[in-house]
Amino acid sequence: MSDQTITIPPEKDAYTPDEFCARNAISKSKLYELWRNGRGPEVMKDAQWVRISKEAAAEWRQRLTAPHDELDRGSIYTATHPAQPHPDGAPRHRRW
Repeated sequence: MSDQTITIPPEKDAYTPDEFCARNAISKSKLYELWRNGRGPEVMKDAQWVRISKEAAAEWRQRLTAPHDELDRGSIYTATHPAQPHPDGAPRHRRW
C-alpha cells in the first residue's frame, strides 16, 4: 500500500477539469475520453478556461447511477473473447 494522501478540493460552484477529476476519482485522460464519447459532464467554457458546474457534476453522477435497463452498456462494458467461445457457439462477452 502507498502512503500517498489524496487531496480532494472543497465544494465550489464550479470546478476546473483537474478539480473535477480529483473530486470524482477519475484521471484527466478518462475525463477527456468521456467528453469525446459524449458521456462526460456538461461544461462552461470561455476562450481561456473550462469549468464544470456543481450542478453539471451532480447530473453526470446521476446519469452514471441510472437503473441498468436505461443504460447503453454494449459499447462500454462488453468485450469479445474469441479464444473462449460460448457453449452455443456464439462469441463470448464479458461484463466489466
